[in-house]
Amino acid sequence: MGCLEQINPEAAAPVKHFHKPEQARQRKHMDAKTLHILWTSDNPLTVEHMIFMYAVNSLKKGWWEDVHVIIWGAAAKLLCSHENIQNKVREFQAVGGHVSACRRCAEELGLVEQVERFGDIELIYMGEPLTRIIRSAEALLTI
Repeated sequence: MGCLEQINPEAAAPVKHFHKPEQARQRKHMDAKTLHILWTSDNPLTVEHMIFMYAVNSLKKGWWEDVHVIIWGAAAKLLCSHENIQNKVREFQAVGGHVSACRRCAEELGLVEQVERFGDIELIYMGEPLTRIIRSAEALLTI
């Protein structure tokens, strides 16, 4: 059969549907089990009424299997200076949430000892881990 001849549709092999790469990424996000929240805001209202309200409820209601809050920049200063925010972090940890903080930020802000005293916060250099999260199919919410 020449390349310009009609192919009998009944005899043709089933057509495979190929999706665009962004559609594949969207499907992976739908299957994601971990939510990472990059917390950079120093606004206590945003932290209390968005970040930790959503993070705690996500675990309690099963919206996400795992929720990981990453403290970055000004957020570290807010954590160390605001008792109500500290209580929100503890509440989140009590329902199974994981918290990391950027060690370089804490060093530059003179907060390493305070973050370490808080306990149960993984204080690490976050550049590489954040890059891995961004490049992966894991969900990342930045606030």
